[in-house]
Amino acid sequence: RDVAHKVLGEFKNMPEAWSYVAVILNKSQDANTKFVALQILENTIQTRWNVLPDAERNGIKVFVTDLVIRLASDEKACQTEKHFVNKVNENLIQIVKQEWPDRWPSFITEICQSSKASQSICENNMRLLNMLSEEVFDFGRSEMVSKKVEKLMTQLTAQFQEVFDVCMFVLKSFVVNAAAMKESLVQQTLKCLAHFLKWIPLGFVFETDLIETLLQHFWEPVQFRADCLRCVTEIASLQLSKEETQVFRERLAVLWLELVGKVLALPPQTLRFEDAGQVPPQMRLFWETIYCQLSLCLTAFLKNHRENIAEPLDKERNGQACVQMLQQVAAMTGLQHDETFQICLDFWFSFAEKLLNEVHEVVKRQNNGAPQQPPLMLSMPSSADAAAANALDALRLPCSSSELSWRVKMYSGVLNQVRKVMIRKMAKPQEVYIQFDQETGEVTRDHEVDTAEVALYNTMRCTQVLLTNLGQEETEAIMLETLNTECMQAPVQLGGWNPTALNRLCYSIGSISGAMREDIERRFLVQVIRNLLNLCELMKGKDDKAIVASNIMYVVGQYPRFLKAHWKFLKTVVYKLFEFMHETFPGVQDMACETFLKVAQKCKQAMAANRPEEPKPFVMEIIEKHTKETEVLDEKQNLLFFEAVAWVISATSDVLKGECIMGLMQQCNSTWKQIMEAAKANPDQVLYSLDVSKRLVNILRVNQRVAKATGAAFTPQLMVIYQEMIQVYGLYSQRILQEVQRCGPSRIKHSEIKALHLYKRETLHLVETFVDTAAQEGENCRKEIAEKLLGDLLQPVLSDYKNNIPDTRDCEVLTLLSVLTTRLDSNISPVLPVIFEFVFESTLDMIKTDFQSYPDHREKFYELLKACNQHCFDGLFALPAHQLKAYVESLVWAFKHEHPSVAEQGLQVTYEFLLKLINDKREVLSDFCNLFYFSLMKETLLVLTDTLHRSGFKFQTLIFMHLIRIVEFGVVQNPGNGLTRENVMQSLIDLLSRSFQTVNQKQVEAFVVDLFNYCRDPKPTRFQQHMRDFLISLKEFAGDNDPLFEAEREEALARARELDRQRRMQ
Repeated sequence: RDVAHKVLGEFKNMPEAWSYVAVILNKSQDANTKFVALQILENTIQTRWNVLPDAERNGIKVFVTDLVIRLASDEKACQTEKHFVNKVNENLIQIVKQEWPDRWPSFITEICQSSKASQSICENNMRLLNMLSEEVFDFGRSEMVSKKVEKLMTQLTAQFQEVFDVCMFVLKSFVVNAAAMKESLVQQTLKCLAHFLKWIPLGFVFETDLIETLLQHFWEPVQFRADCLRCVTEIASLQLSKEETQVFRERLAVLWLELVGKVLALPPQTLRFEDAGQVPPQMRLFWETIYCQLSLCLTAFLKNHRENIAEPLDKERNGQACVQMLQQVAAMTGLQHDETFQICLDFWFSFAEKLLNEVHEVVKRQNNGAPQQPPLMLSMPSSADAAAANALDALRLPCSSSELSWRVKMYSGVLNQVRKVMIRKMAKPQEVYIQFDQETGEVTRDHEVDTAEVALYNTMRCTQVLLTNLGQEETEAIMLETLNTECMQAPVQLGGWNPTALNRLCYSIGSISGAMREDIERRFLVQVIRNLLNLCELMKGKDDKAIVASNIMYVVGQYPRFLKAHWKFLKTVVYKLFEFMHETFPGVQDMACETFLKVAQKCKQAMAANRPEEPKPFVMEIIEKHTKETEVLDEKQNLLFFEAVAWVISATSDVLKGECIMGLMQQCNSTWKQIMEAAKANPDQVLYSLDVSKRLVNILRVNQRVAKATGAAFTPQLMVIYQEMIQVYGLYSQRILQEVQRCGPSRIKHSEIKALHLYKRETLHLVETFVDTAAQEGENCRKEIAEKLLGDLLQPVLSDYKNNIPDTRDCEVLTLLSVLTTRLDSNISPVLPVIFEFVFESTLDMIKTDFQSYPDHREKFYELLKACNQHCFDGLFALPAHQLKAYVESLVWAFKHEHPSVAEQGLQVTYEFLLKLINDKREVLSDFCNLFYFSLMKETLLVLTDTLHRSGFKFQTLIFMHLIRIVEFGVVQNPGNGLTRENVMQSLIDLLSRSFQTVNQKQVEAFVVDLFNYCRDPKPTRFQQHMRDFLISLKEFAGDNDPLFEAEREEALARARELDRQRRMQ
């Protein structure tokens, strides 16, 4: 097999291999062999067509055309050899792309005329026309140069009348005599039409009887309904201007009324297609497809034409079509079909958003046009929670929103229907760990994060917030009614309780936090919590209690505004969470700790406040009793608890912060001190034991969580352990190095050594976290950190990194250095040469041999380069020459990576570095260009023309554009080193001509001249399109078409002369 593959590969690479295709196709009986032959022919057409003699091009064209006609005429071949026929069709379309319209202007006419020869040929011609449309309109931008794409689009549009006539001929023939027409031909015609409708001139859609033909003759035959619906969907999805909508208003009205009539006639039981008693099993897939396509169609029309067509028609006719279709969409939203649900969900979000914006406009008019903050900024995920929480405050509504908009009132029934569906289908948020498996009936701890469900939850949450803003009391009533029903039924259900409905209701309740007015929210939430607590008491089994408990925790964690306003309730919630921390059912402790953290973060001021009625701040009470809670928690849960308390401490007064931190860390500090005292007496038996190293790791992790929340206030606590922590770091480094030297690199996998490694990493994490938070509190903090930490830290850490073998170097060192560079800014510049000396070259040696090894070090190393560029740019030019050279070469090495994220990072840093040089460091730009200009240009061009680096096109072209700008604008002029406009131009022409055999010399000259023309544009759009066109042209041999390329070259030179003239006149 390997030999066969090798021979086949060699045969494919032969320039004349295409000449054997006809023999292979005529004599071979093996389908795979025929397919390979057609692949060879297709590759020749795509890449070598322009260098083939005219006679050979014409011979291939005639051969492929005849083969297509012969196969299309044979109905049996069309059925049994579909893949082969399709591949032959693809070859013909590749020829058409090369020949039409210049050398084959009659192609469209020929194919349309031949369609009347037989139904089989007509069906294949429809496939060919569809493939041509896809090649031009769908894939053209990435496969052909822009001028050619525009030309083919224009030509296909100009000749579409002939294509349209053939399509209508087929459809009308079916209307006249359905029995005489092939079903597959009609289906293929409808499929083609659905694709054409995306781009054809609007007259073909609205100035013909196409709409009536489709809905009156191709809806009822069930075999055509799905394709008919796709055509109608494309019409409904057309983005028309206001003027176009007005011009074609009557035709859109015909479409809408015809569609409404068809939808209303659908049997209601088909909406329950999953029920075999309602719909025969063999029809389930049909109705699933129909309703999915119908959801696309209705939502597209309602999005685009509800206000201008559907609603005015209802007013004119005193009808309810718009409401009825919205009710239909609401019913389809409840179907158990993911794609249909997603389509409907996206529609309800935009529908509710439009209604809410309308309410906002009404309020604005009532306020005499005073500018108002938009009601919700749900398009901005980072601010969605705050926006939802303050939505009604921003609106300042004097009364219920439903009284302010006639549309909200008219659609109130629909909105309630949608609210119920959303509650019934609400996705699970990431914070909920307890899940109920409906298939097994088991309650389990959900360990994995389902990213798809989290994304769905976020969309549903935003939609529910919008719906709640449109009817707060309606939402409250629906949710409480659902909750009351569940609370009455759950304790008495026989055969086991299915908590799915309660879970989804609670997810919905949590999702609308902040969307109600505060008085409504207070009334609503008190009732919800009371009912859930009662239900928790009534449930008998531990599983059921755990589910209700998880819902209680989720709901209370979602309502910080309520908790902050009701101190006693907040305190009760915290005590209830402490109670849940003692519950051992899987997942309950985890969720209790995470909810405590969430509450602490959002309500820290309330929990830290001094209250006259209480003897001490609540946070002090928690600290004094915290061991009672933490002793029942595992290590991860403990970390959550300590971080939560630390967030509350961060809200206390500066005087109290230090006392609270020391009180919270007292037990950890005591344990640390005991270990250090014991280690002084017997270091080998104490310090290097597995148990001790694990305990030290845990103490560091606790410190890290507290440092994360308290920032600069953590400094005294860090100083308590800092010197000994760094000393232990050095001792552990020496032990690891000794063990590796004694036993070899495999020793690092042993548990004792892994524990020592873990300690080192946690030490780095602690310092990194502290610096990251504390340095944000001002320049004085940054200076203090540099003075107190850097001296003791860098020597042991950097020496250890350099002296270790690559396999034992911690990539966390690079992360720490990135954070230090980012946060300390110029304060770290004095030690930058030291960092480069100890870390830079040793890391570069690890990663420069290939693009795969040490991926973590690779990623962190480039983050360090980025940090240096952004925060220590001046410091880079204080480095010795060999270190700066290594820095630039590292950037080039980064963007040559095949991994997109690493290459993208390298390109971005290189671009920013170049921009800073041009804008801020003109005094060193000339020296930089003398050293790196041509090598950087060559390396950038290398990745631009390499298909493995396509994802970096944006930054590759920006770098290239700015390199050309340097000489085009005369920023650097150095004839001695070749840094002139003319010399750079000639260098590029020579480099490209040598590197690519497919291009013509005059083609390259025209390309380079226009690079310099377009680099002057303020935006890179034309430059990038010009570059993209050239890269596409590299795929095929240009041939000796000198007159064409000479004309392009002259046009480019004329543009250059005009630009020079304009520049001289300025």
